Amino acid sequence: MGSRRRALGVGRAETVPDVRPTLLGIVTLAFLLLFFLLATGTGWRWGTVPIGVSGQGSAAAHAVEGALPAHRGPVRDARVLVLPDGTVEVRFLARTTDIAAASTTDEARVWTLPSAGGRPDGAALRAAIERLHALDPAQEHIALIPRETAESEEVMALLDVLRGPDDAPTFRAVAVETGP
Repeated sequence: MGSRRRALGVGRAETVPDVRPTLLGIVTLAFLLLFFLLATGTGWRWGTVPIGVSGQGSAAAHAVEGALPAHRGPVRDARVLVLPDGTVEVRFLARTTDIAAASTTDEARVWTLPSAGGRPDGAALRAAIERLHALDPAQEHIALIPRETAESEEVMALLDVLRGPDDAPTFRAVAVETGP
């Protein structure tokens, strides 16, 4: 649908194309593209902080709050719990497969590490974490549950032990949870 214009003093009319539908189509396409980019992008890909804080922790809380994504490897739901006396428990679910029965089950495992003078033993925890990581090298997420009386220095030291060296971190993301 064009508009007709008549030049002054000239007897013939000139048809000028209407560009409004074209501009409307371009703007609509831009909005659809923007919506598509926002709908398909996730915070995990666009940037996250490697330490998350989640609530009274279960795997469902992690999935809802986004602290730890679901992992389908042989080691799942790995947590380090510091008890009030400084004893450390490494808790995780180990996926076991019975080939004869063609079934897979999750077995809850707990490794108990003694304290060193009422404080968590960093060297024993590091050895246990390396052993856990050897069971499932693809597992990159673990949760720390410090004791209620823990000071920030103790929590930061435990986070450093769980994360590992900067050049080759054992666990890429460490979440801090409350309660056992």
